[in-house]
Amino acid sequence: GCAFNARCRRAFGTCVQLQPQLKQYGEQMVACFAVDQDEHPGA
Repeated sequence: GCAFNARCRRAFGTCVQLQPQLKQYGEQMVACFAVDQDEHPGA
């Protein structure tokens, strides 16, 4: 799972089970399932 899931207030079940992949988000690189949900609401 994600290394930050225990201390992240946006963490959910997937964060405990899977390692997020690093990807471009604006001008930054992030590895976060919560950011993925922000990009795809309702997914």
